[in-house]
This record gives sequence, C-alpha cells and structure tokens, in this order.
Amino acid sequence: MKSKKAATNAWTIVGVAIVIALIAYAVVPSFQSKVDGLFGKTDSTPAQQLITDTCPSDGTTSWTIQTPDALASTATNVNAEIYIFDGDQLVKSATSSAGSASADLTCGKVYSAIALNTTANSGAYGAKFSLDSKQAKQTATVKLVQFGGAKILGIENPADPARNANVSLSAGATKQFEIKFAGNTTEKGYNMPIIMCQVNVTSIKAVSIGTFSDGSAVVPVTNLPKRVSASANYQYYAWQYAGILDPTKGVISASGSITAQASITPSTADSMSCKLVDQASWKKANYVSASLDNGFAIGAENTETLADVGAPDSTAATLSYVHAGGY
Repeated sequence: MKSKKAATNAWTIVGVAIVIALIAYAVVPSFQSKVDGLFGKTDSTPAQQLITDTCPSDGTTSWTIQTPDALASTATNVNAEIYIFDGDQLVKSATSSAGSASADLTCGKVYSAIALNTTANSGAYGAKFSLDSKQAKQTATVKLVQFGGAKILGIENPADPARNANVSLSAGATKQFEIKFAGNTTEKGYNMPIIMCQVNVTSIKAVSIGTFSDGSAVVPVTNLPKRVSASANYQYYAWQYAGILDPTKGVISASGSITAQASITPSTADSMSCKLVDQASWKKANYVSASLDNGFAIGAENTETLADVGAPDSTAATLSYVHAGGY
C-alpha cells in the first residue's frame, strides 16, 4: 500500500510541474525562448511566414478583378485593360469582360496595378491599385469613371448688371470676367479639366484666373497640349481645375481678368475664346519594359503621337470686346 501511495504522489507532483511549465511558457518570454531553442524554433522566423502560411500548396493566388462603374446609380460594368507589376516589372496583363478579369499571381507578394480604358472619347479614366496576394482565391474591386463631357456655360462680365458676354476694353484697361462650366453627361465624369483661353497677342497683354468658386486651387498650365493649335497671331492661356467634374459638382465658376496692350484698343470684332480639355491616363510606347510610373502618364494628349486620350474637348465660348455701356 505504501509504495502505491508514493507512486500516486509522484505522478501528482509531475502533473503540477507540467502545468507550471506550460503557464511559464505562455507568460514568461525568456522561458519561452529557451524552450523554443531546444526544439529548433527561433525568434528569427520571417514575418513573411505569416502570409505564406495562408497560401495554397501550389503557391498561386487566383485573382478576380472587377471593374464596375463608379458613378452609375445601378450596377454597371466597365471593360478595362489591366496591367500588373511586380516592382518595376510588368508581369501580367488582362482585359475585363462584363466588368471582370482573372489573373494568377504568386502568393505572398504585393503587386501594383492600373486599370484603364484607353478608347478615346468613350473609355474610362485610369485607377491605380494594389493586389496583396495572401490566399488561394481573392477578389479586388476597382471602380472606374467613364469619359463624359463638359461645357462652358458662358463667360460673363460681372460688372454688367445683365452679365453679358462682353467687356468695354480700351487700351491698357483691365476688366474682370467669370467663366461658368460644368460636366454635362449623366453618371460620367470629366477629369482635371484644363481651361484654355485664346487671345490676340497684338491687342491683349495678359489673361489670368485667380479663383474657383468651390475653393479648388488654380493651377496655371504652361505645358499646353500641342494637338490644340492657336490661330495665327493668337496664343492660349491655360489653367487646371484639379478635381473631376461629375453630376454631384454642379456649376463651377472661375473668376479672372483680361488686360489690353497699353497702346492698342482691341477690336470690337475680336474676342477671347475659351474651351475645356480633360486629362486621362495613357500608355507609353515602352510600357511593357517600363515601370508602372514610367510606362503610363496622365495628360490632355499622348505626347508621343499628339492623339487625344480622353473625353472630347468642349465647344468654345467667347467674351467680346464691345465698347458700349462702359462695363
């Protein structure tokens, strides 16, 4: 009987020791490290292991990339070209059909990508995104804004009670004007429009825009699109509206001034003519061998071919130099 009782007590002591050891492993880091070392486990296990632990055995993530319309009130698909980069290397391209594309990528990596539709006048503005591959199957949703249209609603003289589209502009005089513009296509957009105003350099010394009505910054544009040519003896002044015109923006106004040459009174038959051009993403000729940032650009034209890359330019609106009424 004595030996049986002694054995029972011994096993009890062993059990208590095991419980104490487990608790120490869980809450005492130094003890945990010593135990891990005995079994070949170290704290140098890479953080990447946290990702690859969830990757499938074949090491592939099958991506579904959806490209819906960003502004449509009901579910609408946008077909797009998709280019996927691993660092500075293009590794995969796909085209979405019915708003969906597929791409198999190495699991455990983070990729950068761009989706866009480069069809002039009817495509969609580009959107950059990332693909963080962690599992066997993943889905990314990239909302795209389709090319729309925009319109200059008028150029007004704010000093004129009737706000007519003319100013009394004598030699050396400076007069104020206000341009009103808006997107004019439902559920579509007009990206970073550039206001381009053409004037006769013989009689007009300067044109400027100082403010936008919604507080957006006015960005002067000096690198003008070459596909838009000024008439003989005329030149363009241009300014960028940094946002996108869509149905939610309503009418935006820009306040500016025009100054005549000191010794020349502009002709009453002459006028300032303004239009809007948008800016869209486009592929450079070397995009296959370039990085995402170097292979794709945003602008009012393809600078390699001078082709339009976005929505149609707006029709022009004018401000006449009519010497009547004193306004």
